Amino acid sequence: MSKSVFVAAFATVLMLGGGTAQAVTCNVPGDHGSIQAAVDDPACDTINVAAGGYAENVMIPRSVTLNGAQANTPVAGRMFGPPFESTITGMIANPAPDITIQAAGVTINGFSLSNLGQATGILIKTAGNNALITNNIIEGIGGASFGGNTQAIYLENGPDNVTVVGNRIRFVEGILTSNGGIFIGDSTASFASVDILIEGNTISDIHSVNRGAYAIHVDNGASSAPSATGFTTVTIRNNTISNLVGGGWTHAIGLEGDTPGVLVVGNDISNLVAPSDAVAVWFEDNPSPLGRQRLTKTTSTSPWQRMGSQFTRPSSWRFRTASSTALATGGIRPTGQAQSVREQAPGLPPTSTTPLGSSRPPRVGHASAAYPPLPGR
Repeated sequence: MSKSVFVAAFATVLMLGGGTAQAVTCNVPGDHGSIQAAVDDPACDTINVAAGGYAENVMIPRSVTLNGAQANTPVAGRMFGPPFESTITGMIANPAPDITIQAAGVTINGFSLSNLGQATGILIKTAGNNALITNNIIEGIGGASFGGNTQAIYLENGPDNVTVVGNRIRFVEGILTSNGGIFIGDSTASFASVDILIEGNTISDIHSVNRGAYAIHVDNGASSAPSATGFTTVTIRNNTISNLVGGGWTHAIGLEGDTPGVLVVGNDISNLVAPSDAVAVWFEDNPSPLGRQRLTKTTSTSPWQRMGSQFTRPSSWRFRTASSTALATGGIRPTGQAQSVREQAPGLPPTSTTPLGSSRPPRVGHASAAYPPLPGR
């Protein structure tokens, strides 16, 4: 079944058995005692949720706008939780995300969310095209003793046109891989995620006890399985990323599935910690030509890596990749000795390009006798 047929079929199911209700604005707890009750009322087109605590796992099967008490209020200066925030905490006895989006055209605006002891804050399923996640504070997903993978916002198996902008995410933790702030997956996905925007988010304090820590992890279709035909077109812009700790590795931005035309620009990345593999931007199993990857004006104190080669860049320089066929003019070598590629920022005096030492090859699919692969994920 194609993705368009899948989404259309899902929408048809939602329309069966009823006429068209007049859209109104509903209030929680004024008109309904819970967020889920308001979502289940087809007349509620916009749902305004008052400040307070809501121990719910909200399932959203239709287009709706959920406004928290801080809707349209930037996260800067806000404090997580009551008394001024609409705070969804999830139910520990119910292993589910705080919010699951199963339909197109859903907006989540101005909430605080926490889901300790569980894997996910907001899950956007395949049918969740055109979702907008904005002005939310997500703090506390999983925990140091939580045994699974963790992520604050999860785009699962190909939703399109998803916008994640202006959120604050921190304290995401688990024993296994912490996909951290935003995860676009899965590695075995058959549907592409296209026109994704991740902009202006603050992501910090991500911890994996034994494996990898990420702020933004793009893994859609990365598997070698025949069914893994998914890819991602994404812009990652003006995010602030800090304090990531991985027991195995730390990749602030992991572009680990096919990301044709990706743009990574204006991000500020700092304080990455791992035993030997702390990287600002990491490419792995990413078949798109280097000339189709654009990485500019991103500040980082950690190296960038592509296919096992390492290159560092001071914050005063822009970085732009070159095609792997243009090594003679200063491109990135796919293996062995690394060569830095730097483009001078306007107004700065010229300087030389410094070759750098090579680093470990990537973990999956590029092992060599000299460098065995790191543990798989």
